[in-house]
Amino acid sequence: MRALEGAQRLLNQAPDKTAAMNYQLDLYGDVFRMVPKPVSVVAPEYLRGSTYVQVGSEYASLLRRVGRDQEARQIRRALR
Repeated sequence: MRALEGAQRLLNQAPDKTAAMNYQLDLYGDVFRMVPKPVSVVAPEYLRGSTYVQVGSEYASLLRRVGRDQEARQIRRALR
């Protein structure tokens, strides 16, 4: 998460905001697909704090910011 947050901070300072947002979407989307989903038998506290949920939540927020609401809803459903 720290690496993603650092990359996001750098991208937020980029002069080309559209390109920076597209890169963030690609980055978070790629990472979200690579992070394994925790098994459903884990405690809800662990699940909420998992990398999967943290990355997925931020990815859904980024999607919503650019108007890709349907994709954001799909990600949110996957996080349940």
